[in-house]
Amino acid sequence: MYGQGISREGEIIELGSSLGIIEKSGAWYAYKGNRIGQGKDNARAYLLANKEVAREIEEQVRAKLLPPRQQRTAARPIRPDRTRTPARWHLALGIFLGALDLVHHVVGFLVRDFQLLGGRTVLRLTEA
Repeated sequence: MYGQGISREGEIIELGSSLGIIEKSGAWYAYKGNRIGQGKDNARAYLLANKEVAREIEEQVRAKLLPPRQQRTAARPIRPDRTRTPARWHLALGIFLGALDLVHHVVGFLVRDFQLLGGRTVLRLTEA
């Protein structure tokens, strides 16, 4: 809505009508057979005035769109085991070793190319 941002009730109306929770007939919106407004703005005003109806519709929308919540069990640890190395450390080490290998190959190619062009090397970096 202009000047107010995203309207929670407007989203409830949109999602509810797309899921069949709110019936739409022409410009009229209805919930459980009762007309709640002609046009989206009037239906939104109805939901603002009747918070309980808006909560009911929102719960039905959430039940259809969101997966059910799983309860935590006591056997599942909340924090990861600190004795194992975190996966991101392995990733950082792999990136570092990959970059080191790349530098090694690039330096090797540069030295070989320099020698092929007839350049003199004071310090030999690779074996001939």
